[in-house]
Amino acid sequence: IARIETRQSVILDLLERSQASLGEYHGRLTNMERDAHTIKTKLWLVALVSGAVFSTIWELIKRRLSF
Repeated sequence: IARIETRQSVILDLLERSQASLGEYHGRLTNMERDAHTIKTKLWLVALVSGAVFSTIWELIKRRLSF
């Protein structure tokens, strides 16, 4: 019976550590997803602004060349 109790406590300890590791990985994954979303949003903003700037510059060039 003592061996069974020892094995049971070892197994419970392993399960607790595994659950703690899973919680840690879940936290890291959540942070990575949030960071990826932030980077994606910033890239869209940069693309939008640069597209507007280049479009405006192109229109100015076309007007000057047409005269």
